[in-house]
Amino acid sequence: MPYVILDSQTKKRELKKVAPSLYYCTPERLKRYHDSLCFQKRKVKKYRLQQRRKRVGYILMWYKIENHTDKNRKIVHRMIEKSLGFPVARSLIAFPYIHYQPEMPFLSPQRIYARAQSLDITMSRIAVLTPLGKTQERLREKAEHYMRSKYEHLIRRVLKAPYDRKTRSEIRQSYKKLKNKGRTLSVILGINVAKLERKTYTIIWKWEKTGQTQKK
Repeated sequence: MPYVILDSQTKKRELKKVAPSLYYCTPERLKRYHDSLCFQKRKVKKYRLQQRRKRVGYILMWYKIENHTDKNRKIVHRMIEKSLGFPVARSLIAFPYIHYQPEMPFLSPQRIYARAQSLDITMSRIAVLTPLGKTQERLREKAEHYMRSKYEHLIRRVLKAPYDRKTRSEIRQSYKKLKNKGRTLSVILGINVAKLERKTYTIIWKWEKTGQTQKK
């Protein structure tokens, strides 16, 4: 599935838009664009993926899951949640290109790719994109929108959840993972989800207090 990320308005007319700054492009037309602006399964110029601390960019991975394999779809989504990745288009995930240290609580793109291969999930080889101009801002917006949607989903879950030990433990773990991911992405990409983080914490605290009172 070929994609291209562009900033020039004059080049967008012949392409089909699939997300902000992200366009679908036929393999024939893809050859016109610079390799650092495009991502194509197996055919885009590959960058040697090294753990460089100061490199600015994103790792892009495209995956394909058959309709009848819902289990694999859940596995991929779970891996994305445990990583610093966020979706930018259908079946396309972006990861900040950073140095993954052993003590970091996040799955690296390499581990996700290896896991997908072991499950026979079709996933492209890793390619690195260095975005330009407004594309950089829009990728940040995508990351912020993704984190906001996850916090809002957790809030809805808390408001409907029964108060018991298992549910309380699951919600605490979910909040902890979201908080770590949100704060890490805000340091790397400059996104801002601090207000929603505090709101979620307050709702969870009130839910626990009410549940304990009702239990007594």
